[in-house]
Amino acid sequence: MYELIYTSVARRYMSENEIYQLVENAQKKNLVLDITGILIYNKHEFIQLLGGDEAAVKELYEEIRLDDRHYNVSIFYEGAIEHRGFDGWSMAFKNVSVDHETKSEPDDLISRNPGFVMRFANSRQSAGKKIFRMLSDQL
Repeated sequence: MYELIYTSVARRYMSENEIYQLVENAQKKNLVLDITGILIYNKHEFIQLLGGDEAAVKELYEEIRLDDRHYNVSIFYEGAIEHRGFDGWSMAFKNVSVDHETKSEPDDLISRNPGFVMRFANSRQSAGKKIFRMLSDQL
């Protein structure tokens, strides 16, 4: 098993619908590829952790890297793991961008799944998951 964390910046403003469509498409693809992980979006910036077979993760990352919807795509961490950090999640998603007009946080797949926080806290810790948690806590 293998995990990879990358960061990137959206080239332009993405509406909530565009972001959720991106997430939905990624979830379907990740299910087929047996890749799990989590994506956090914050005001044009993405942080994503991908876990699964090393070749599959690297191939998916290469596709992501070439996607013209974002730039400054760079690997923050990668390494071998014994167990998935997000087993059972083809891709969890958290949008931490604040809508400045309504002053509210947009809905996301984590807040709609209350068991996620407990599963996240209790699931096995990999080096990537610890790093990801540290990064996401700073958003």
